[in-house]
Amino acid sequence: MLPAGVDAPSSFETIGHIAHLNLRDEQLPYRHVIGAVLLNKEPHLRTVVNKLGSIENEYRVFDMAAIAGEPRLETEVTQGGSKFRLDFSKVYWNSRLESEHLRLVSSLPAAGVLVDMMAGIGPFAVPAAQRGLTVYANDLNPSSAAYCALNARLNRLGSGLRVFNMDGRAFLRLLCDTPGGPAQELRERAAAAGAAALPPSAPAAAPAAAADAFLDAFAGAFDPATWHERPLPMVHCYTFKRAAETEADILAKAERYLGGPLEPESVSVHTVRDVAPNKLMLCLSFRVPRVVAFRGREHAA
Repeated sequence: MLPAGVDAPSSFETIGHIAHLNLRDEQLPYRHVIGAVLLNKEPHLRTVVNKLGSIENEYRVFDMAAIAGEPRLETEVTQGGSKFRLDFSKVYWNSRLESEHLRLVSSLPAAGVLVDMMAGIGPFAVPAAQRGLTVYANDLNPSSAAYCALNARLNRLGSGLRVFNMDGRAFLRLLCDTPGGPAQELRERAAAAGAAALPPSAPAAAPAAAADAFLDAFAGAFDPATWHERPLPMVHCYTFKRAAETEADILAKAERYLGGPLEPESVSVHTVRDVAPNKLMLCLSFRVPRVVAFRGREHAA
């Protein structure tokens, strides 16, 4: 059904009843035919969309067009026993990260706390709360925050998952700041809802593409009087590595964002997946260095 020289798409992403394609220029004139054939071959699908461009907005959402089936972009997916509802046109979602969501969550202490600076609709936050962690989930995108709260209800998490909608850097600083300061508002909101207080040993995850650029938020974010005798949080952040780069280059980049050296004994690097030829997605984990955490606030200890 396609002319010579035009290949059919070799792969696509499935999000519930939606198939997500990224068609090449030569395939675009035949997009409706491609979509119809896909619906015919995959009876569980109801909608086929094509990505129209790269992600260029602060919410990590790309433009798309429905090319076949029903123009219905709210769907539901299941990952590892967790249910997620989302509108694919309004929030970020990547089904190919399922194994990474499960890997990271399984590595967290079951009685701990997760602070998710860029939580999306909850792919880390929801299963972490199901494991028994107290979770503080934040996203700048109002739609993502709303779906994260909805998914907390769908999975019957009660007060174990608290959702916020604000800038990630501001969210982190509020949670880590001096008791009685701006953080008190968030703590009081959580306490009023019956959530456990945020302990100072909370691990923090920042799942987002190139989230290493947000590491500067940790500089001077911690109150020395509260944290000086306590272990600082573990951070899990995502970055990309090109073929010409080494692991040492990735660590040096993280240190530039932090504005200080990492503590080698706390550092680990996990390869998540290939995202393009000669480009890897990595998860960098480390404990917040004390020299970074207390920068400019040492006199308060």
